[in-house]
Amino acid sequence: MIGEKVLEINLSIAGDSNKALDISFKMASRSKTVIVAAAGNWGRADRPGCPAAFDDVVAVTAVGTDSLVYSEA
Repeated sequence: MIGEKVLEINLSIAGDSNKALDISFKMASRSKTVIVAAAGNWGRADRPGCPAAFDDVVAVTAVGTDSLVYSEA
């Protein structure tokens, strides 16, 4: 997608980091591609999963009807 000059990429995935992800997201950052990724849905209050944990990625999560972070997010 970076080669096709896609401006924004949304990834509804969260998990552990690996070398391939690290390289890909550094390339996206250099190309000014905006990456949006799920913070994770395991109900923990720690760091988001990858790729949302990368510096240049916008992390998103869910909210409940009370506008607070959804308990499973």
